[in-house]
Amino acid sequence: MKKFLAIAGLLALTTLAWADQVLHDDMILKGRLCVGTSCQNGEAFAAGVGTIFKDGEVGIGGSPVLSAGSFGLDIVNASPEIHLHDTDTGTTATDGANFSLDGVDLFINNREAGDINFHVNGSERMSIDSGGLLQLGAANATVTTIYDTDALTEDSATALATQQSIKAYHDADFATGTWTPALTFGDNAVDMTYDVQTGTWTRVKDTFTAAISITLTAKGSSTGAAEISMPTVTGYTITGSKLVAIFGHIVAMANLTSAPGGDTSASQIGLHDYSTSARVNLDEGNFTDTTNIVINVSGILTP
Repeated sequence: MKKFLAIAGLLALTTLAWADQVLHDDMILKGRLCVGTSCQNGEAFAAGVGTIFKDGEVGIGGSPVLSAGSFGLDIVNASPEIHLHDTDTGTTATDGANFSLDGVDLFINNREAGDINFHVNGSERMSIDSGGLLQLGAANATVTTIYDTDALTEDSATALATQQSIKAYHDADFATGTWTPALTFGDNAVDMTYDVQTGTWTRVKDTFTAAISITLTAKGSSTGAAEISMPTVTGYTITGSKLVAIFGHIVAMANLTSAPGGDTSASQIGLHDYSTSARVNLDEGNFTDTTNIVINVSGILTP
């Protein structure tokens, strides 16, 4: 009988050792704590460490989505909140900082009404002060607002422009393009053929520059004043614009008395021989079947 009671007692103790423990009073631990199945007798605690959590699924709340080796903090509540404070901030509702979740939004609130600072590798990289000012980096780059305005007329050292605003401003003040410049005599180019016929242009606000390269293989049979077509520039017109042309390269031209040039002629560039007595229009007689010219055009466009 005694042997039976002894065995029954041992079984009872074994059952009690693995049962959940329910405490009905405060618990005070004067020492350090290791939690997890890997904790050992004589567990080594590093200096300043009071609690160690071991094993992949150990945590406060034990979130079921934890990966191996991670620590979980799972607060089940309609509006969960974590409140942090140190010995200097006190313990009232207006002390310390808190992290809270409301639906899908995460809130970080500094209850001390000071800055919220974000540090990376021991250096402050971003801060938000109580007035909502955003400071980036260590160079005190403060951002107060985001501008979404195409004109970018604001002169602010603390406002960021959206990419859309910058693009609209860029497109309004800067443009480039290409076109196929056509040489004509008296507005015609019968049987004219080319080996090279290229044009590129750039506009910065209303300032216009262009480069024209033309090499003929046949000048054709048309006669009359020589002109070269110009590109279409959105928002501007060539007609009435103040453009001048300078020949940068000349091969196989004829009957020239001076360096040729040009200026605006309606929507084209008219080509001229600037003689000592007067400006004379260039015509078919100044070109050959192998004429090779490079012309630079610059000036101010008319909106």
